Amino acid sequence: MVARDRDNQTVDGILENQSADELCRHLNGRINIEAVVCADASLAHEKLARTVHL
Repeated sequence: MVARDRDNQTVDGILENQSADELCRHLNGRINIEAVVCADASLAHEKLARTVHL
């Protein structure tokens, strides 16, 4: 997983699986409520948004 913001700051991580818990583990505290998440149709992204308050 790779995430990059508009200031070119990048965070990456190797996910053990494609679950919401894994996304949250890597991104919680690293993105904020103003983030725009561009993702596929995975339901994991919805849980990520709720968990990190997007």
